[in-house]
Amino acid sequence: MAQPRAFVRRKDMIGVRAVSSDERYELSARLVEAEESELNLLDVILEGTTHEGEHVYVAVEASVTGDDHDIQRAHTRALLLAKATNSRVLPLVVCVEEPKQQLIELAQQHQVALARKQRGVFLQAPLTSFNPT
Repeated sequence: MAQPRAFVRRKDMIGVRAVSSDERYELSARLVEAEESELNLLDVILEGTTHEGEHVYVAVEASVTGDDHDIQRAHTRALLLAKATNSRVLPLVVCVEEPKQQLIELAQQHQVALARKQRGVFLQAPLTSFNPT
């Protein structure tokens, strides 16, 4: 798969980098055991800064075809990451194959961003959707 940060456009975030395994361990340790296990299944965690200066995370799920389970996993794991970081999180599903219209609509309903590996096609989802409470 391409570098995950390639799917986050510079016009949306700057200084994007993948969170290391040690950092992931520290983040997941802030959750209860069941949540920790679920967050550890996230394919990639990116972090960066918006142009307004807000520190945010991206919860990346990678998939060949992309399906409703990928959308749900990205949504659920983004909520857990928001809880662990007390930051806003963008859920993102990256697919190898072109997503079907049904998947695009489901992603929009759940406010999950969608990208295609070869083209970097990006369906926006608002960061504010996963503001921790």
